[in-house]
Amino acid sequence: MIAPAPLSCVCLTDDARLAVTGGLDSSLSVYSVDQGAAVARIDDAHDAALSAAVVGQREVVTGALDASVKLWSVAESDTREIVAFYDHESPVSCVAASGRLVAAGAE
Repeated sequence: MIAPAPLSCVCLTDDARLAVTGGLDSSLSVYSVDQGAAVARIDDAHDAALSAAVVGQREVVTGALDASVKLWSVAESDTREIVAFYDHESPVSCVAASGRLVAAGAE
């Protein structure tokens, strides 16, 4: 079993070494593809279900139904929130990132 609740998004790091999942239970999980095992889990990554995620080499941008967007540092030994944005007035439905730019869409 990958997660105790249904998954709402999944993505791979650019080097395909880590898989990142977001859940309807507001969790963010990081899995080592090589090990086939979880290496990090944040149970309360957002205040509501994750709705979108996009990943780069070692960063993940997540969006959630709580109308927030968060940037995470993702590594096998260190997964943590870097910054959170609460600028949307409705649930976030998609996120995109390129270099230092992040875009998010909502209703």
